Amino acid sequence: MIHRPVVGHRCAGPPEGPVVHAHGAVALLLSGRGVLHMGGAFCLQAGDVFIVPEGVPHYRRDEEPCALVGVGLCMSCVPRVGWGPALRSLFQQVAEGACPVLRPADADREELALTLRALHAPEDAGAPWLVEARLGVLAALLRRAAPGAADRPLDAPIVARALDYIAQHALEPLSLIDVARAVGRAPAHLAARVKAETGEPVGAWIVQARMAQARALLLRGDDTVDVIAEKVGYISPSHFHRTFRRVHGLSPASWRSQHRAGDPG
Repeated sequence: MIHRPVVGHRCAGPPEGPVVHAHGAVALLLSGRGVLHMGGAFCLQAGDVFIVPEGVPHYRRDEEPCALVGVGLCMSCVPRVGWGPALRSLFQQVAEGACPVLRPADADREELALTLRALHAPEDAGAPWLVEARLGVLAALLRRAAPGAADRPLDAPIVARALDYIAQHALEPLSLIDVARAVGRAPAHLAARVKAETGEPVGAWIVQARMAQARALLLRGDDTVDVIAEKVGYISPSHFHRTFRRVHGLSPASWRSQHRAGDPG
């Protein structure tokens, strides 16, 4: 498996309390029905799509049998050109309070289900161009189900703006003070808001964004691990090594060797 915007995603439910993901998620209900809570209760029926932005608490409120297919998206890796802006805009609209439930046209539902299933195909790991094409189809189908979402100007709330700033500036030296200054809030206030609304501190989101960039550099380039550490904002290579091992269970060099071994390209 290679690093790419698609990440594993599974939500067992209903949990005892809200869950929070460090990625965005798109889920299509194939059959049955369910009640999902994310800032409010939403009743889903077969054919509905549910959008979950990164860092937003959510959980199932029922135990009705249902089948769904979904995909997780590493928002730090979603490009800012091509199909990326449409998906970014949709997730940001939901993060700022737009309805997370989309009802695609009947003609689009089968294609949406096929696209979501195909994004899980392990044989595509060595064909990133094919993954990119399928993500383009996904973005187009979701945009049709939420017309105009990618075109409206956004005024996202503080937490959404902070997470977006972190994703955009992950390769720079970054701290809570930097993020707070960027969104115009006191560091203590921003720290409390992010922790309360996502369950994770600002520092954890900075680490997630940096690790996403580090994986891409390890896989796609030939820089040494120490050079990559500096590129993703770590002054101390040893600090980067420790952090990477804590997050991934492997050293950066071992992760690179293991994942490149499975990449025919």
